[in-house]
Amino acid sequence: PGSSSVLPVAASQSGVAANSALSALTNNPQRTAATRKLVPELRALIEQRLPNYMMPSAFVMLDALPLTPNGKVDRKALPAPAFEKNEQTFIAPRDAIEQQIAGLWEKIFDIQPIGIRDNFFELGGHSLLAVRMFAQLEKITGRNLPLVTLFQAPTIEALSNVLRQQGWEANWSSLVPIKASGSRPPFYCVHGVGGNILEFLDLAKYMDDDQPFYGLQAVGLDGKQPWLDKVEDMAAHYVKEIRAFQPQGPYYFGGSSFGGLVAYEMARQLEAQGERVALLAFFDTHAPGYPKPLPMNSVWQNFWNHWSYRVSLHWGNFLAAQGRERLDYVRTKLVKWAKGRVIRANRMRRKIKERVDEFFWPKPIRRINQAGMRARDEYLPGKFAGSAVLFRATVQPKGYHEFRTLGWDEFIEGGIHIYDTPGHHGSIVRDPRARVLAKQLKESLARAQRAASDKRASNSPQVKSGLPAPEPVTSGIQSAKPDGPAQPALIPLGKS
Repeated sequence: PGSSSVLPVAASQSGVAANSALSALTNNPQRTAATRKLVPELRALIEQRLPNYMMPSAFVMLDALPLTPNGKVDRKALPAPAFEKNEQTFIAPRDAIEQQIAGLWEKIFDIQPIGIRDNFFELGGHSLLAVRMFAQLEKITGRNLPLVTLFQAPTIEALSNVLRQQGWEANWSSLVPIKASGSRPPFYCVHGVGGNILEFLDLAKYMDDDQPFYGLQAVGLDGKQPWLDKVEDMAAHYVKEIRAFQPQGPYYFGGSSFGGLVAYEMARQLEAQGERVALLAFFDTHAPGYPKPLPMNSVWQNFWNHWSYRVSLHWGNFLAAQGRERLDYVRTKLVKWAKGRVIRANRMRRKIKERVDEFFWPKPIRRINQAGMRARDEYLPGKFAGSAVLFRATVQPKGYHEFRTLGWDEFIEGGIHIYDTPGHHGSIVRDPRARVLAKQLKESLARAQRAASDKRASNSPQVKSGLPAPEPVTSGIQSAKPDGPAQPALIPLGKS
């Protein structure tokens, strides 16, 4: 077929090559020739727009996309991508360091073999796997590397080069470019209570090509700098780094769970400095003092509420996943459940518990998590004259008073625009839920950027907030719901 009838499909899956996809290429010389010609051109084009860790790991050539009777893309009928290892792409480990890392990755991903130029993110790596990998890497090598080293060294070859450099240290900065390309004003996203920003990779990859996306990671994640234990201090540090990168507003930023509290304080400090906050976004963040538990909850009721919420969370994530993602999700959770039983069975033996904790979570992350929990509990903010956007998880646990605004109407004076975002607390920023959140965030950014542009054009003095206050709806709150019924309730801030 001619090139006009060949449709490239980018795939983000990783695994063993599918026989059907391989046979489709080997039995069709014309398609094979078209693939060899077009795929390098596609890769070159995508490399100009996306960082390495977002590059598709495979391309599949189709005459046309398979459709369902309703005219929608039939994803189940799509052929699996062929992840073939040939002499040109696969390079085996060459020394002891590369062999150690390759063996670790093969165990973590359950894929064999893994070459030294295979990409951690293309193999399916995410924040939890990164934490696990770096904890085990520290046991093997004695080197404590920050998680964001993966942005600079996402392959075994690059990571080995870092470990070979005895005096190497990461260029530490709280401000990290997750997606640096684009001409629009950057969006800055503040870490959760654990301090790391790898959890924002899924959200960033769904943003527009022209929208830069930066993460703000906690001070002290490298294990060398003292961590901050006050929300006000965290906010002041992040504002300083943002303004060094972008001296003047308007600014667009937000945070997930605990990160939303820090983002709120950043907005207050920027406002006090005479700068404009065009978008303040909360990803299921509760205001200080919220949520408020219902009175007279029995121990049994609390137990039932907790476990019904956990079952609902995992069942919803399972249904939202597609194809092989469902099998991977179940396998990951079963392994985590089994390890959790071991931990609980040995809870009374403190030494074993400490060793297990150290195996799963490096000391800097655990210390920052503890500091974040203290900072959250002690934070007593004033009010903010601007407006905000709340992305509220639709599924929340029972046993708490229902507050539509998660308590922010007591603090935000310029109005709140609320999106009902499918998923549970914490899961809305990750796949398979991140796509919907990205769509809602893109809509909010576009609205805020238009408002900021109109404001510059008119040059009219207003309150320092580029996001227009929503039209009053009883209490000055405006809601936007996704397809499907919303299930409003309240969730404890808990762990982010």
